[in-house]
Amino acid sequence: MRRSLGDEAKTFEFVCELKIDGLNISLVYVRSGEQYVFQRGVTRGNGVEGEDVTHTIRTIESLPLTLGVQGKQLPKYLEIGGEVYITKSSLERLNRTLSDDEKFANPRNAAAGSVRQLDPKVTASRDLRLFCYAIDGEGAEQLGLKSQRDVLQWLKEHEFPTNPEWTECTTLEGVKKLYDVHHKH
Repeated sequence: MRRSLGDEAKTFEFVCELKIDGLNISLVYVRSGEQYVFQRGVTRGNGVEGEDVTHTIRTIESLPLTLGVQGKQLPKYLEIGGEVYITKSSLERLNRTLSDDEKFANPRNAAAGSVRQLDPKVTASRDLRLFCYAIDGEGAEQLGLKSQRDVLQWLKEHEFPTNPEWTECTTLEGVKKLYDVHHKH
């Protein structure tokens, strides 16, 4: 980047977040007066078209169904990106209730299978969790969010669950150290 910008003294800040192995989800909110109302949850699918899982996503307790947002030119829609996951301990408890043929091999499969349930009561019983980490480009711009740090802070301020284990690094060596610490766990 320094070479491309022609500035060898340029400094950078890297926001480093832990990768959560779950199911990628887009949460769509529609503006209604002074607030946004949760409209639908969609999986990433094939990258162009996802599966509508609104009926099960609504069962995640930490999902805000409405949010108040101040601003002059707010977009009609706001899209929040996140990851639905299940903890290893919740997976163990869930697998104890399932037959050998129904058991999930890992937390990611359990999260994906739970979100895709037809019956939201089944999903609600499975202790799904959510971490949010992104806002669509237009929404972020109109909210005045200029960095990933700004996005994470805005999400937290608006009661979206965010992974608290993110940090900023100013060198690639710092990023590598952080990776090494977490990669061992």
